[in-house]
Amino acid sequence: MSQPTGFVEIQRGRLSHGVLDLVAVVLERSPDAKPVHELKRRFVLDGDTLTYDMWMAHADTPLTHHLHAQLQRDT
Repeated sequence: MSQPTGFVEIQRGRLSHGVLDLVAVVLERSPDAKPVHELKRRFVLDGDTLTYDMWMAHADTPLTHHLHAQLQRDT
């Protein structure tokens, strides 16, 4: 995945019971990008709801929950 903030990531994951957990195995950045040291992502599909969470460690900040999103399918 390529980010507009100047870094790219390659992730590996496992899908189990509607939960996809991804962990970055490679993180590279451009010279001007902030240093990101670790990323984790989780996608959860529960019926018509898709939930997304991301944790990030950057600069001097340890791995911390960074964002949450929820999408609801209209039927």
